[in-house]
Amino acid sequence: MREGVAIEDVSRDVRAVSGVVARTERGMRETVRARVVIGADGLRSVVARRLGLRRTSPPRRIAFTAHVADVAGVDGMGELHVGRSGYVGMGPIGGGVTTVALVVPLARVRPGRWGRGRGRDYRTAWFAELERFPGLRGRFDPRRLVREVLVTGPFAQWSRASVADGGGALLVGDAADFFDPFTGQGIYSALRGAELAADTVAAALRHGGPVGRAALAPYRRARRAAFAGKWVLERLIGLGVGWPALTERVVARLARRPDLADLLVGATGNFVPARAALAPGVLARLLW
Repeated sequence: MREGVAIEDVSRDVRAVSGVVARTERGMRETVRARVVIGADGLRSVVARRLGLRRTSPPRRIAFTAHVADVAGVDGMGELHVGRSGYVGMGPIGGGVTTVALVVPLARVRPGRWGRGRGRDYRTAWFAELERFPGLRGRFDPRRLVREVLVTGPFAQWSRASVADGGGALLVGDAADFFDPFTGQGIYSALRGAELAADTVAAALRHGGPVGRAALAPYRRARRAAFAGKWVLERLIGLGVGWPALTERVVARLARRPDLADLLVGATGNFVPARAALAPGVLARLLW
């Protein structure tokens, strides 16, 4: 464990990754050798970018999130509010504090808004945007902001491969893929992916010498088996949230069919196989 060190690049031995290039707090650069580099460095992964693996795709969204105390009507359950301008996710975290995230299309975040240029202060704008959702009007007191508004995104970023082409490195969590936070699956994907990576790396390190692509291939296959259905489901949900008329239709169907609602929640909550929600008959019942 080394604190105060920034990773700037990966080092290579011929084609395989052989370590990282780091910069210390004193500005000194050094190369740290490693048999395996695990890129668990998040949405803007240095490892993924230096390996040339990063890709983006629509829909492109950005999130503004903060902690607010004494939000009216919060009863211990999480809430999702979907509107034509984006969506808001809320969840109580204890002590009367609620984490609140506003997710909007990247195209709406322009100079002059959200504190850029001469626009309004982004904190004031954030509360004003929350008021645009009928179910949230009047529930927030801007004076009860506990933690400043943080910004992250744009989302819909993923890596074309979870293992480096020449071996020696793999990606975990948001560094490997990040679609849309609507279903709140980031923590699960990161932790489950880390378990899969640990199994593969532990087996690969039992043998001497470089850890090539073939030695890390079991991780790629395990990720596909664990997440392939979820990737499709998450993408469909992400696209649907950006289409208000479709969202309203599906929500109305779920309200009339609790069995479908339970199935969809189970699939996004990882205790029902995603393929069950992706069956043609289920998708048809969600729309008709």
